[in-house]
Amino acid sequence: MWSQVPLLAATAGSLDLSETATPVLLFSLALFAVSFSVKLWATILLGVDGFFYRDMFLETRRDGGAMVEGPYAYFSDPIYSVGYCPVYAGALAAHSAAGLAAGFALHLGIFAFNLLVERPFVRRVYGRLVGGAP
Repeated sequence: MWSQVPLLAATAGSLDLSETATPVLLFSLALFAVSFSVKLWATILLGVDGFFYRDMFLETRRDGGAMVEGPYAYFSDPIYSVGYCPVYAGALAAHSAAGLAAGFALHLGIFAFNLLVERPFVRRVYGRLVGGAP
């Protein structure tokens, strides 16, 4: 997500939202706050052993069943779905059309990684998905 910052700086103002600047900024701040909170909550529940792909590279594995509490009760991947929304919040706050496009591409990329790499790994090692929602 931080890779988007130079693009936002270079393309700020390319999206004409001048008539709605204040509501867009307030929406961006709220989106960022909700997204960050969901991501933090999910990370606390999951723990560092299952985050940042630690269990993909180290021999330690966490125990327990599928995560079905907190944001995992509503989203199978809250860190990737809701937790990735700051890319849109930043682009809207900067009024950057290229930032929105890049944010969408980054979001698609993390979902592709999840589908092609992480989910098969979790199924192979743990025999199930971590998240409780479909």
